[in-house]
Amino acid sequence: GFSSEGIHENDDASLASFLGGGDIKVGDRSRFHFLVMATDSVKEIPIDFGTPRDDDHRWKRQGFLAGGRWETRFSPALSITASGSVYDENSNEKDSADPGEAFPYVFEDETKTRKTSMGLTARVTGGKVSETFIGVEFIRDHATDTLRSNYGDTTTAGTTINRSVFLQEEWKPAKGTGLSAGVRVDGNSEAGTEVNPRVAVFQEIGTTGVRLRAAAGRGFRTPTISEKTDPSIGNASLSPEVTMTYEAGADAVLAGGDAVVSATWFYQSFRDLIQYDGTVAGPVGFGELRNSGHAYSRGVEAAATWNFLPTAAAELSYTFTDTWDAEAQRKILAQPTHRGSASLVLTPLSGLTFRAASSPRFRASPAGRTGSSRATCSTRRRTAGTSGGRGTRAWTSSAGTSGKRDRRGPRKSPCTGRCRTCWTGSTRRGRGIPPPGSTSSSGWTWPSEAAARGGKALRPPLHPPGKAITYVT
Repeated sequence: GFSSEGIHENDDASLASFLGGGDIKVGDRSRFHFLVMATDSVKEIPIDFGTPRDDDHRWKRQGFLAGGRWETRFSPALSITASGSVYDENSNEKDSADPGEAFPYVFEDETKTRKTSMGLTARVTGGKVSETFIGVEFIRDHATDTLRSNYGDTTTAGTTINRSVFLQEEWKPAKGTGLSAGVRVDGNSEAGTEVNPRVAVFQEIGTTGVRLRAAAGRGFRTPTISEKTDPSIGNASLSPEVTMTYEAGADAVLAGGDAVVSATWFYQSFRDLIQYDGTVAGPVGFGELRNSGHAYSRGVEAAATWNFLPTAAAELSYTFTDTWDAEAQRKILAQPTHRGSASLVLTPLSGLTFRAASSPRFRASPAGRTGSSRATCSTRRRTAGTSGGRGTRAWTSSAGTSGKRDRRGPRKSPCTGRCRTCWTGSTRRGRGIPPPGSTSSSGWTWPSEAAARGGKALRPPLHPPGKAITYVT
């Protein structure tokens, strides 16, 4: 978790979360993976309309996630995976009357959501050259929003259902070369039928430990119930967001396998991006959410990991993002220009990990608040027989290290790219399927911090083999 005192009175924030999971072998052919996560956060908001700063405006959020996955290998060429998860969240925002308030607005807004997901995936292996994934998924997202205020009480509810089928083919025509092509078809109760293709390629450079990669894909996101029915800024006419994403990057294994560096260039083109527009009256006269005709986000991401001791590692990451909303003639809201993190990971005992991290974010003026920073500490205990993995992607370099592995498993190559829209349907941050030929160190990865810090909209999880699941804000 983390705690921040902010920069103003009544600007504090805190979050506590618990994440646990396991992996149980059942017979010779099956395994059962499970996960449980709980979060509790409080954000103080120092804002009132036309008055001195608010000192009692608070937003509390609590969430609970439980999920499981059963995997059975029927033969060396065929395995079937069945999975399911339920996520419940309760959000409560409350503000009492303040002395001298120019526009008195006393309210309590409570939002309850439940997201249920079920999926079935088949993995067919055709020797060492090809691998095929085919699957189906069902997601039901239900939410209710109750607002009580001095202007009256309202209750709204809504349900979104998404049915999906996907197909992905991976080829390895030569050693160190891979190509992946896939398509996902979604039947969404809000957006209708959406077809989202994705293609990716990678090439390892001899025995240098360097891998080049590139990818392109399409994705969409439907408006949440909060975005459509919020009494203050909601807009029932919102259309789904659509994005096209392109990326290219490189990963390198250095120092005999003790270090990994990664860099990625990305470009995202948005259509109907949902943004707040303060130039229109909105439901209560203070603006509303609207679709922006065209917007883009471009930049670079870089990450490095160095195992400088058998029991210690340092991790650095940095992202530069340049965004532009062409319709509003401004930057995309809530997207920092500079974002970075520095982490120290200690593993004094096998299966016991301590992590300390600092994550500053800065936004170029004149976009309101110029920056923020936070520090986090966490501990993880992994018992025998459970899966590891921290959301990074494992890949074994062909460099002359004889398959040497560090204390945490195979070579880690951070999945820094943004072209992840084929499977998640998400147009924002999150981890997608790795470049073809990569594998997850556990085969199944769940979110930790990303799930805990999000906004009201929790994006649908999807996890074909090797797919990391991230709840995106």
